[in-house]
Amino acid sequence: MRRRVHGLQRFFWPVTALLGISLAVACGEEVTIPDPESPDAGVDPASREDGATADGQVGPDTDGGVDAADVVCPDVAPDDATGIYVAPPGTNTAACGTRTAPCKTIDFSVTRAVQAFRSKVYAARGTYVEHVTLAAGVEVAGGWDVTGTTWKRACVTPEDIVVVRAPAGQSITVEARDLGGEARLSLLRIESKLKAQLAPGESVYGVVAVGATTTLVLDNVRIDMNDAAPGDDGDTGAAGAAA
Repeated sequence: MRRRVHGLQRFFWPVTALLGISLAVACGEEVTIPDPESPDAGVDPASREDGATADGQVGPDTDGGVDAADVVCPDVAPDDATGIYVAPPGTNTAACGTRTAPCKTIDFSVTRAVQAFRSKVYAARGTYVEHVTLAAGVEVAGGWDVTGTTWKRACVTPEDIVVVRAPAGQSITVEARDLGGEARLSLLRIESKLKAQLAPGESVYGVVAVGATTTLVLDNVRIDMNDAAPGDDGDTGAAGAAA
């Protein structure tokens, strides 16, 4: 399709300004200007990375709805000056807690953070089977992936990659009792002990916070609990009276 333009002189400056080209046309002369060609003209829709056709319509989704552009993962790095590091392959020692020598358990890392005047415990991906006692001024922050000595925030569902589960002998997983200040939990999944480990009639608690001086802040924390165990069988009744 071609468009006709008459009296081009009155449109000379706007057109040249818009298109950035020179037009030398006498007043009243008729010229034809072709329609701008679509940048997709002649391109096979199947070859487009975004799946769109030449007219801008998006083709069928072939990757299950997940594209590289669907998830944006900015790098988030921990701060060595404020944190103690913990990872399942680590070792609990008097000097643990660095990137290269992390502690092994979260509870021990909280104690190390208090001793070293640090405000965070950075927990790497894994399952920590332990009872954790929190301390004022310390945040336990999960959601970290580790490659070598590089720690980065996990991209997808970071609150699910660090699991804290009560051991067989504990009915409480995380405890904050009479802290005298504020403790924090972030990007964690907290679980009760396994159902097979419950004693008859036992109740279980994911997080317990007790005391007028205790403040506990939960940020993106998921708590999954098993049902309490069934109660014991009742005692055998007394023998009936003789007839």
